[in-house]
Amino acid sequence: MDTFFLFSCVKNCGKILKFPAPLILILYLVSFPPFSRSDKVMQTVNDITKMPITISSYGPDIARAKKYVYLTGAAYCFDIPAWSCPYCQKAQSLGYDFHAQVYNKLANTLAFIAVNKKLKEIVVTFRGTLNMANVVIDLHHSIVSIDAGSTVLERGKSKDVGGSVMRVHTGFINATNSLYSEIVEKLGKFLQEEDDYEVVLAASVTLFRLKEEIQLPWDFPTPKSYSYFGYGTPRVGNQAYADYWNGQEMQLTRVVNKADFAAHAPSSLAGYVHHGNELWIMPSGEEKVCSKTVYEDEKCANSVASMVNLPEIAQEANTLAFIAIKKLKEIVVSYRGTLNTANLVADIHPSTVSLDTGSSPLKRGKSKGPEIRIHTGMINATNSLYPEVVEKLGKVLKENEDFDVVVIGHSLGAAAAILTLFLLKEEIRLPADFPTPKSYAYFGYGTPRLGNQAYADYWNGQEMQITRVVNKADFCAYTPSALGGYVHNGNELWLTPTGEEKVCSKTVYEDPNCANSIRPLSNVHDHLHYWDVHFLSCAGADPVSTVGQFVINV
Repeated sequence: MDTFFLFSCVKNCGKILKFPAPLILILYLVSFPPFSRSDKVMQTVNDITKMPITISSYGPDIARAKKYVYLTGAAYCFDIPAWSCPYCQKAQSLGYDFHAQVYNKLANTLAFIAVNKKLKEIVVTFRGTLNMANVVIDLHHSIVSIDAGSTVLERGKSKDVGGSVMRVHTGFINATNSLYSEIVEKLGKFLQEEDDYEVVLAASVTLFRLKEEIQLPWDFPTPKSYSYFGYGTPRVGNQAYADYWNGQEMQLTRVVNKADFAAHAPSSLAGYVHHGNELWIMPSGEEKVCSKTVYEDEKCANSVASMVNLPEIAQEANTLAFIAIKKLKEIVVSYRGTLNTANLVADIHPSTVSLDTGSSPLKRGKSKGPEIRIHTGMINATNSLYPEVVEKLGKVLKENEDFDVVVIGHSLGAAAAILTLFLLKEEIRLPADFPTPKSYAYFGYGTPRLGNQAYADYWNGQEMQITRVVNKADFCAYTPSALGGYVHNGNELWLTPTGEEKVCSKTVYEDPNCANSIRPLSNVHDHLHYWDVHFLSCAGADPVSTVGQFVINV
């Protein structure tokens, strides 16, 4: 996975994203999949990450980590077998030669094997996220037992001593499976001739399967030892999975650079927790060996979680809205959904914030009682446009005070639309002479969950038009996870798989007989098609410009 970076320069966009159509699967996500309620990991972020533990695995090894990072960088090169890119040359100067490449065209995943004959090391390096197929993997909306789809794990490793099943992110195990059989084949052939080599991997799920001899041929050689080095590693599994690794007497080094946002995702509120020994590259540039007595050291990368970032170009908001006026005396403010890397950054921001943060206190006592909290990335996207929306909307209303204001949007745009409406209704950061419209209304398409129960209660108590449209099994309707405290607000209008429209119950927060009834079928296609509107049709008409929205020059 390792963050949602789309590395390269513009001239390589065609190679990276493989357009033409259906061009960009703009996966709109704000959270990551929850674990089973039966697992013991159902605790708060502090309960899990700060729990005491003794990490038995060796590391972190700073010297080796600084060496393998060049091989990790080489995985992003386009002609790895040539072994001529700058990182390849650096790795070669350290004694590493290219041995074999493994590529899965369908999943668009890649790994390569390098060998250092002097040190007797064979290194298996996996490329991180570099295309939309990888993003699909990153944002897969479910979790799975680690042994799903394979032979039964040996030695009872599918459960920890407390009986909890080891569970991991489905997308990551899918990525692993897409390359695993060929890696086993190539690695096995080498080890049959050189079985006194150490095997170093940059993928913990692959290492797990090798160590537990899952889907290995009976004659697969046992190497001298296994080691793991990961850079920008996300949380992969639950507490039972972390316990497995933390109990291994082997080299496990997890490197985190400053406030790399991947280190804070998926959310620990959904039961995910890191494993292994953290080596933190501090903002000062120094390396810090973190504590081995807790799952995640609060004095290392977690101490700067509020500063999570991508390269500067990805930190630009790159949001858009427009205002239209109808003869029906309606002013419609429409927000665009996710269409670029910066929008993805907003989607996946791993924190929540009080809704009145950064603004004047909420009026009419709305901030009292249970605290209203919402997804940080979505309020950031809203704030990026709010001042200009207020300015332009105010000018129109001064000339048309008897007009209704309808705020609408799709995906991230639906989130920004209703948050804008909240700010307008509560008169937050409005000029003294801002006109009051005849009424406000909201229509959202593919709206994610935005906030906590207090936020939903606010909207559910408003006597106004609030319609939340969900198409079939649009995966966005199920994110962020309700296990993180998120819940939908407003009235659901469900476009059923048969094409009928169903007005859902208004007596529960989310009607189990509407979109939630087919949650296991969640998919991206339903997110991009509402009635006869395809939300990427305009983007597909100009693929070069669209692809350019996802390029980060490094």
